[in-house]
Amino acid sequence: METPIPDDWIPRLAATVAATIREFAPKLCGIPVKILAVDCHPWHGSVGLAVLTADEAVMDGMLADPSEMASWQHYRFSEGLASWQLAAPLGCVMRAVYEVAAERRTVAEAFLRACAEAMTYPMSPQR
Repeated sequence: METPIPDDWIPRLAATVAATIREFAPKLCGIPVKILAVDCHPWHGSVGLAVLTADEAVMDGMLADPSEMASWQHYRFSEGLASWQLAAPLGCVMRAVYEVAAERRTVAEAFLRACAEAMTYPMSPQR
């Protein structure tokens, strides 16, 4: 079966994630990160990033459960950052592919997997 994910979608998301992390990291002032998560909703065409800090996890161990992501202090921290603006067209593509799909569940799963792949995509070191 052919993948519904455009060829450039994963590397574009990976580059956007990397740029967004570089932009956001100084705001953490050296506080260690316990979890970096991608929040992906193909049916809405939305994708965002969330961070659970080690301090938050120590104060409330239940927050380490990814289903509690919306309670994290830095939930969807990517929104409003200049570097994350490049994610908007990716979300539009995701939603458009999802809306015309005969098998929406398959398309949603493909985009969820694509987001996971983008989070581990090898990037060239910055110079």
